Amino acid sequence: MDRVEHMDIRQIVLTAKPAVGAFLSIAPALGIVTGLVLRADELDADGDRLDAATIEKACYSWAENGGPGRKVLAEHDGKPLADVRFTQWGVAPATSPMTIYKAAGVTIPAGSWFAQLEVGAATLAKITSGKLNGFSVEGAAVIKRLDDDEEFEIDAGDLARAIVRGVVDGMGVRPATGEGGSRARRMFSRA
Repeated sequence: MDRVEHMDIRQIVLTAKPAVGAFLSIAPALGIVTGLVLRADELDADGDRLDAATIEKACYSWAENGGPGRKVLAEHDGKPLADVRFTQWGVAPATSPMTIYKAAGVTIPAGSWFAQLEVGAATLAKITSGKLNGFSVEGAAVIKRLDDDEEFEIDAGDLARAIVRGVVDGMGVRPATGEGGSRARRMFSRA
């Protein structure tokens, strides 16, 4: 298990394989989806753990650098979704969960980053069909390996899926077998 100590998020992505789980709420009549971008103190899809302070810094750095004004991407392919915009985003207090929609029962876990999007008909159809069902991120991270205290930096176009495509070891990245190997090699650079 590794711990992420710093993140620089450049982009938020809608994906079929989210980093921390499916959307918390989908309101088709309103064209609104709500979900977690990063969840505090639980393992993500890559087996990394983020604490609330790291998540809060990453979220507000993303916001200060124009994040909410950027287009959301679909599946890390670089294609912006023209019919998607942020309506709400933030981090729940580190000490307690936050309920944002009592009627719908949407509760954001303590210290976790959430986002709410207004989506048009084309993207909504992909969401309701299951083709897109949660958030992922693109950016860079400083990760501390908890088994040997070695720190290394990973610059990834797809932090959430890159581990699946390549295996990070103490010496860098080995390509995975199959179609993802060459992409994994391009996505990581060892500091």
